[in-house]
Amino acid sequence: MEDTQSSGVVYSRKKLQEIPKEIFDLAQREPVKALDLSFNLLTGAEVEDLGGYLRPRQQAGKLEGKPSYDAKSARLRGSIDNVQIGRSSSTKNEPPQLRLPHLEHLWLTSNLLREIPDDLGNLRSLKTLWLNANAIQDIPASFASFVHLEILSVNYNLIGRLRPEIGYMISLKQLLARCNRLGLSEDSRFSTIPAQIGLLTRLEVLDLAENRIVSLPIELGRLATNPERL
Repeated sequence: MEDTQSSGVVYSRKKLQEIPKEIFDLAQREPVKALDLSFNLLTGAEVEDLGGYLRPRQQAGKLEGKPSYDAKSARLRGSIDNVQIGRSSSTKNEPPQLRLPHLEHLWLTSNLLREIPDDLGNLRSLKTLWLNANAIQDIPASFASFVHLEILSVNYNLIGRLRPEIGYMISLKQLLARCNRLGLSEDSRFSTIPAQIGLLTRLEVLDLAENRIVSLPIELGRLATNPERL
């Protein structure tokens, strides 16, 4: 884990095969807002932990057992704005706490992702999500919860369609899906670009280059401004 004043903590290019525990430990001490895990060996099973919840005894302040790293040396200077990469529950009705409740920016470029776990949709504070250069075949319906997401980049994957749920991502400004397998579905009556894309009224950049798209839905005409890079 690298600690720098300008970029915070970086976990890229570490050949990681699992999410380091110290990320979650640190997130209980400081608001981790961005996490870079690019250029590693992570699969969907490991990435699922990012959208997971704390165990009841870990919530609200105290960790179980002894931390696995030197908390003093790992502590960042002030609030963590860029990281590039409990106590016993008092009542049984206390809602579970996300491991990374403040995460706004997440980089998972160049890993071994074939699918995106649904639990990633629990990270409802995300503003940017970078999933370039994996082997992802589908964007899960759980992404409908990303109402604050402004940039979604899935360039250089194997995605064959965009789901209708993309219309719920109302804050999206950039949708980058260059070099995938987008085109007409096997049943040529249905386009793999859904009509709901016309609901993204804040969209400024739509990059669908290097796909097999024959036509785009007429609903794109609803957008207030013409997106660049069609």
